[in-house]
Amino acid sequence: ESIAIGLIYDQELARANFSQAGLAVSLSSQEAKSSLNKLRRKTTPILPDSSDFDIPDLYSTTIDSRRFLLGDLTYHRKRILIFSTDEQLTVLFKAKQIMMDGTFNACPPYFEQVYTLHCIKHGKSFPCAIALLGGKSTNIYKQLFNELETHATRLQLDFDPTAILSDFEKALLKAVREKFPQATHHACYFHFCQAVYRKIQNLGLATHYRDDEHIRDTCRQLMSLALLPCREVEFAFEEIVSKAPPLLLNLIDYFRNFWFRQMPVELWNVHNLDIRTNNNAEGWHNRFNRRINKTHPNVWHFISTLKQEEVYFRQQILHMKSGKNKNRSKKVCAMQDRLNALSSRFDNQEIDVEEYLQVKIMVKFVLTGSTGELGSSVLRHLLELGANPKEIILSVYNPKGADPELAKIVFDVRHGDYKQQQTLEKAFQGAEILFLVSSTTMIHEKRTEEHRNAIEAAKNVGI
Repeated sequence: ESIAIGLIYDQELARANFSQAGLAVSLSSQEAKSSLNKLRRKTTPILPDSSDFDIPDLYSTTIDSRRFLLGDLTYHRKRILIFSTDEQLTVLFKAKQIMMDGTFNACPPYFEQVYTLHCIKHGKSFPCAIALLGGKSTNIYKQLFNELETHATRLQLDFDPTAILSDFEKALLKAVREKFPQATHHACYFHFCQAVYRKIQNLGLATHYRDDEHIRDTCRQLMSLALLPCREVEFAFEEIVSKAPPLLLNLIDYFRNFWFRQMPVELWNVHNLDIRTNNNAEGWHNRFNRRINKTHPNVWHFISTLKQEEVYFRQQILHMKSGKNKNRSKKVCAMQDRLNALSSRFDNQEIDVEEYLQVKIMVKFVLTGSTGELGSSVLRHLLELGANPKEIILSVYNPKGADPELAKIVFDVRHGDYKQQQTLEKAFQGAEILFLVSSTTMIHEKRTEEHRNAIEAAKNVGI
């Protein structure tokens, strides 16, 4: 039900490799479409016109006929569908560190979001439970957690993570606090920075942020507060305030009123965490959205694609168990080592708060996935955070065999060259260093002095 009938017919006709005579008598895709559509309707359920619909066995089981629909619940007329196999649940319940994240583009009609729980195992993220939620209230999240708890008991396991990483949604924060009081709960660092930058935009400061170095550095120092030890955050904030330009008064008031008075510092602080963002979970969402290949698909297309992802989960688990899982890139490890070294120097009082924050500004925008890939979604995140295109050097995954000297890519970020996801992903193949500038005068292997200096700077900081 997810691929056009005409396309399927043309693909199968090409695979059949008919002779000239066979092709001459074969039907065109237009002629075959009516009969093929009738066959499809016999195997595909009618599309629902509300959230009240039955789910056939074909969509309740995995491709190899194991139970896949874990829970089918209703809370105050809001439906909740949870998908997971016992193998996925076992991995989830044995994990001590989990990530929670939602997405909306892939959500079928009559549901509000797709919500996923991922576990971290050997530094890699695995999607273990995927839910279609009819709402975003605290009680709906608690229904999801309760159902998972029931199955943990059935499997003679416990659902008691010690560390949880999520976004800042208030309904979720309350549900996590009530259901997992024993867990250390941190919110995603990217979402923290994104929230601060959106406030910068809302206050009409985006142009000043882009053009005024003092304003930009002050804003970034506010974002970098999350990287300090909790005990130093308030003192560092007051230091920043004492030197902040008057134009940022409203931003300072917002930061004090919201991030200190409404959100506990311990929640948004990510000091000494190896995993600071939900990028791994969002990476899976991007992968899933690409396979869905449409916005708000029908529920049958959604479940069919999810069943294919369950096969991918099993493959990744087997790779991990056999030692074939992909290691984190040397560049990502080097950057993590650099961050750890900075934290150690600060803890040992070798550098002060101001020096620490200034160095963090230099490295905080080096964003890659756990294996070193840089996706277009990460680039969009970077731009949403207001990164200055003249200051950014990014480490990009270099596929085997690519010639890095011929793979320098330049984007004019002010004219929207980053908008096309497929174009970006294709462009990233073979890129060793991605240098963002404000004009397209430096293209591909063109060697300007500024470009050479940028590459040398990247080497010097261990990228």
